[in-house]
Amino acid sequence: MKRQEYLENGLKKIGITVDQEKQEKMLNFMDLVLRKNQVMNLTAITDEAEFIELHIIDSLTILNYIPKQTASFIDIGTGAGFPGMIIKIAKPQLEVTLLDSLRKRIVFLSECENELNLNGIYYVHARAEEAGRSSAMRDTFDFAVARAVSSLPVLNEICLPLVKCSGMFLAMKGKDDPTEFMEGEIVAKKLGAEFQKKVSLRLPYSGAERNLLLYKKTTPTPKQYPRSMKKIKTVK
Repeated sequence: MKRQEYLENGLKKIGITVDQEKQEKMLNFMDLVLRKNQVMNLTAITDEAEFIELHIIDSLTILNYIPKQTASFIDIGTGAGFPGMIIKIAKPQLEVTLLDSLRKRIVFLSECENELNLNGIYYVHARAEEAGRSSAMRDTFDFAVARAVSSLPVLNEICLPLVKCSGMFLAMKGKDDPTEFMEGEIVAKKLGAEFQKKVSLRLPYSGAERNLLLYKKTTPTPKQYPRSMKKIKTVK
């Protein structure tokens, strides 16, 4: 099976529609990542089929939950550009910000923007908790996403301060963990957000479990948040 067919069939299985031109651009981005990965540690996934499912398709699981009216979108801890770069390709009208703590990744992604003929991407080299305390970024974004291994209480504290009132934060998680989700909801309330819904799904080929947690910012985050990472532990 050709790789674009593999991508398209996988997307159909989870109810996602992306036109072929955008699919091809996503695959071109994969080529750029894998090429750079030979000299820079970007991903442990080097098999193309696994990359398509675990990076591209996984990134696109959030596509239907990004409101059409969303103007500003931030990917917090973007890493090799997932999901932010893939979402930008799928929704080129979005004003996308990619935030990461490693400058080399930011430089690489800016090079990819040129290679892929994209525009309207902004890059921030910073830790998320530092960005959340910055007057230039706090309460700024319509939609924020984090695809990370951190616990929900941690993700909520470092991400929600960046979201404007009436904006949304979506945490991309793996296996279902009711205790973690409950603790995350408690933290979200402290930071001025309300839990909206959880979407559970499985990736089309491996059957890997995914849970998407969506929060709506309803009131400004108290000034004491986010705390330093050393203090961000769990519900206090």
